[in-house]
Amino acid sequence: MKPLWLMIASFTASPTLAAPALEGQVNINTAKVTDLVKLPGIGPKKAAAIVRLRERKAFTRPVQIRRIKGIGMRTYKKLLPHLTIVGDTNIKEKDCRR
Repeated sequence: MKPLWLMIASFTASPTLAAPALEGQVNINTAKVTDLVKLPGIGPKKAAAIVRLRERKAFTRPVQIRRIKGIGMRTYKKLLPHLTIVGDTNIKEKDCRR
């Protein structure tokens, strides 16, 4: 039988549990909920909160997404490469085939 630490290490390193690699950006002022939920750490509730907030006043800087409850600095840093306030939403999963 494998030691417990080895079983945990193999479970946490499993590639099936990793978040999908993304390329492209999401315009947080115009994106649909279906596009927002592709972002790391954003589920349906946070996506809906983003839409509600931008309906009141458009985002002028990506950092303003931190106003959403549950989006702290750690989540924001994961999101930042994929956030924009201008242009089109063009986020998609990277093709990781070799």
